[in-house]
Amino acid sequence: MRKAVAVILSAACISLCACTAVTTDTQEEQASSSEPSSVATPESSEYTITPAYIIPTAGDGDMQYNLYRDCKPAEDVFAIEEIGLPQTVADSPILPVMLLDENSALIYMYKAGTNGALQEENLEAIGCYNIETGECEKWVSANSELDYTIQAINRRYLVYRESPIPYTENFLKAENHQIARLCVYDRDSQETYTVYEYPEEYIGSSIFYQKGTALVENKLYFDTVCGSGSESETIVYCADLSTLDVIPYMEHAQCPMFDGKEIWCIAKQENAYVLMSKESSEKIVLPDDVSEMAVGDSIFFKLNLGALANNEFATWELVGAQSDEPVMTTQQMIDDLRLEEGCLVWTSYADAPVFLFDTQSDSFLCFDSLPEGTHYIRFFQGYGFLQLRTNGETHYYRLSKK
Repeated sequence: MRKAVAVILSAACISLCACTAVTTDTQEEQASSSEPSSVATPESSEYTITPAYIIPTAGDGDMQYNLYRDCKPAEDVFAIEEIGLPQTVADSPILPVMLLDENSALIYMYKAGTNGALQEENLEAIGCYNIETGECEKWVSANSELDYTIQAINRRYLVYRESPIPYTENFLKAENHQIARLCVYDRDSQETYTVYEYPEEYIGSSIFYQKGTALVENKLYFDTVCGSGSESETIVYCADLSTLDVIPYMEHAQCPMFDGKEIWCIAKQENAYVLMSKESSEKIVLPDDVSEMAVGDSIFFKLNLGALANNEFATWELVGAQSDEPVMTTQQMIDDLRLEEGCLVWTSYADAPVFLFDTQSDSFLCFDSLPEGTHYIRFFQGYGFLQLRTNGETHYYRLSKK
């Protein structure tokens, strides 16, 4: 996640876990608009192959979002309040990640005097920023030789992974005998524990770069790899954070996700990958072109349809797991798909209108009062956190349902 946030803030104060590699060299070259985004008049009240709504992007006339559901003003559902988050605290740059409650934010803290790129080697701590008092509380102190990636959080536990810094010269060199650990910070006791030490084969494997944890109260589900080469297999474990006991949960599986009731994992069966639940034994065959998925009160896939005829850009499609009808198609890059508190959200690396999909109303909600920009939204414990960069400036907003 930190990498995804850092990309958005690159022009402001710095040079994921994101699942897709992107570049942002042309962010500042793209035209942006301070005018509120507009939603077109619906062409049809029922689903057809023609979009029900089209949301244009002022920054690129060739790009648009084709919506196959109703689209409503987000301001009818959410109260939007801009919040003041500084770039530095006591000369130390901070990088906000999300709101923990109404008046505190989860942050990455960097070494005092750090200028330019906020790289992993400059990280000082993961902590909490009090919006009312302006004070920072350090939770996890960082080692400059390691990468720290936030994996999950709830009211009591912060789960993070410490590992070798990816994409560096020494990354994956066997002689370094590099180790990755899954750790937890107990917000009640203010203590840090190592939950699991990954085998060397895990570092640089495909699941190293994927979302691989689900936190359910004091139970932590995570994936890892066993064996090497052709004998390697993925497995999902369950750790009891109150005792630190770790037991196997599902073999030949990966990417545990929680839908509010049960854990879902990706598993390979015969010639297909399936999303399956151990509790209900339900299975959903994954589409061949799926690149991301989000699990919550519903299940959504992001499909890569490739470059369509007479077009050099890939087309992305959002579709529900139980339907063949698309929810949205676009050629704009959307990444880090999440389904949090009934809201399907994503990270936008190009200037785009701010909108999301509300699963309860089965409709899109567009923030017409906000300008276009690069942005992402996170929901946690009843509050949404919107980071929006537009016209060279970064703004932060608190979202709360009316």
